[in-house]
Amino acid sequence: MRLFTGLALSPGAVSRICETLRPLKGQTRLQWSPPENLHITIKFLGNCSAEQFPAIVEAIRKVPAPGSLTVEITGIRALPSLLAPRVLYAGVRAPEALYRFAGEMDLAVSAVGIPRETRAYTPHVTLARVKPGQSIDPIRPALRQLEGAKFGSFETSDFQLYLSRPAPGGSLYEILETFPLGLQVN
Repeated sequence: MRLFTGLALSPGAVSRICETLRPLKGQTRLQWSPPENLHITIKFLGNCSAEQFPAIVEAIRKVPAPGSLTVEITGIRALPSLLAPRVLYAGVRAPEALYRFAGEMDLAVSAVGIPRETRAYTPHVTLARVKPGQSIDPIRPALRQLEGAKFGSFETSDFQLYLSRPAPGGSLYEILETFPLGLQVN
């Protein structure tokens, strides 16, 4: 099973992103993320076995909770660049607590066999994948204008463990479990 942890976006942020992207989608054939897949990844776990699953969940539960987080979704950009894009994404402004939490999550799940990250954590929302041979030329000017777009901010008090399943044209994400970001009170 292919797993990752992430923050679900607020309905308002999803709506604003979708409204902004609607006129672009008909101009080029990219692999656009469906609205229900929009999220901010905390830790990509990759392919995990059913036997690993209980230990992964237990490791996730032990990560110190940072408390509620307020994040802002801002700007559309491309990786590695607008000249040769492979991914279109929305940027995320988040408190330092999210970066620490992602690092602690990375360390915690490494104890159960999940490889550590080799790159610095950069929160973002994947909007589309650009496959080899696909062109963004028709939408490149609009994307340049959207570099400073604001999609709103929201506060979240939980995060999710997602299952990613292959589907025609991309993947479908299913929330397997939701965890609190704040301290649990029993």
